Amino acid sequence: MMRSIHLRLLLMATLVLAGFLGITGWALDSAFRKSSEAALREKLQSHVYGLLAAADVDARGRMQLPENLPEPRFSRPDSGLYAFVSTADGKLLWRSRSSLGLTIPAAPSLPAGKFRFKRLDGHFLFSYGVEWEDDAGDSQAFTFNVVEQAQPFEAQLAAFRLNLWAWLGGLALALLLVQALVLRWGLRPLRRVEADLQAIHQGRKKRLAGEYPAELQGLTSSLNALMEHADSVQQRYRNSLDDLVHSLKTPLAYLSTVLQDSKVPCSKLRETTVEQLDRMDHIVQHQLSRAAVAARSALTEPVALAPVVTRLLDTLEKIYAEKN
Repeated sequence: MMRSIHLRLLLMATLVLAGFLGITGWALDSAFRKSSEAALREKLQSHVYGLLAAADVDARGRMQLPENLPEPRFSRPDSGLYAFVSTADGKLLWRSRSSLGLTIPAAPSLPAGKFRFKRLDGHFLFSYGVEWEDDAGDSQAFTFNVVEQAQPFEAQLAAFRLNLWAWLGGLALALLLVQALVLRWGLRPLRRVEADLQAIHQGRKKRLAGEYPAELQGLTSSLNALMEHADSVQQRYRNSLDDLVHSLKTPLAYLSTVLQDSKVPCSKLRETTVEQLDRMDHIVQHQLSRAAVAARSALTEPVALAPVVTRLLDTLEKIYAEKN
């Protein structure tokens, strides 16, 4: 069991801080990931619109795109960005130069105007369905697909996470240091009370005197009252001992006088001795009772008066019923 208030508060503050920063880090990481995925989706969608602007269909219904596309990465092999166009039945009609030598992922056809964004094995795929009408008035359904490798996205996410947790870790250490200093400053009045009590124990002070916080006023007032009562009890004991000494002087002097008188018979001497001893015993018991009552005056437990008064009234009513 941890017996230090400072360590208890510091431990609880550390746990609360760790939980708060952990939830904050998770929330920021999730928000950054979602925003990055949304930005990537919009970028791939803009690539699809660029392909749509550059696409055309020949007389035999084959999709045609120019050699030089708006995005140069489509023309550079192994650039990490490539595209392909498929028909409604999934037949591949066109693919970018950057996809040469790569396996085209399976992408089901989509109705016109619909899009799909999903993650495949190490890639992000954006598909968009269109319906193309040729010069003869015939409509054909195509699906434009743009694929980008997920490695740049993961690298960006990993770099963000590294910076995020580095900053949160540094912030946590700084806040823990500040919390330790704040707790030490906040608990300083308790250490001052401890030092004052030690001074009282060593006799350098008689009571707790100083500017204490409102939360400790009740404690210091109670301690001062307890010490004042202890001093009062000690003084009463001292006075009782003085009274006891003075009270015993007379019987002891009388007994001494009787013992020194050789003319006093033995029977009278025995009677006098017993009488004075009884008197001294009565004096001692009386002074001890006074001291005990004084010691209990402030620290005794309270007595419920109502039951005692009720029993007393019942008794008086039975004995003096005729006197009401």
